[in-house]
Amino acid sequence: MMYCDCTPEHEVVWEADEATLSETLVEAIATVEGVRPIELEPLADTIDAVALDALFESADATRGPEQVFFFAVSGWNVFVSGDGRIQICDPEESSTPSPVFESATVD
Repeated sequence: MMYCDCTPEHEVVWEADEATLSETLVEAIATVEGVRPIELEPLADTIDAVALDALFESADATRGPEQVFFFAVSGWNVFVSGDGRIQICDPEESSTPSPVFESATVD
């Protein structure tokens, strides 16, 4: 289980049949920043979006919610769970360390 001490700002679930993971991530960051996705720095300036999408779109049945991928982009801490949950956190706002993803699903 991964813990963080940054403040969660937004959580969303990636729906593979609706968008790529990177598209969902861009939408989530835009939501947190209060801007349109086109106004953000290109995701490719920070991470390899094609590799990120490929990592999560694979049919690997061993990937589960306990697996968490972490990176920083556009000044935000981003956590992606193996089951497609995305949490955007503000690294400037500290909180008591807690599990990044408390439960198996997002309400």
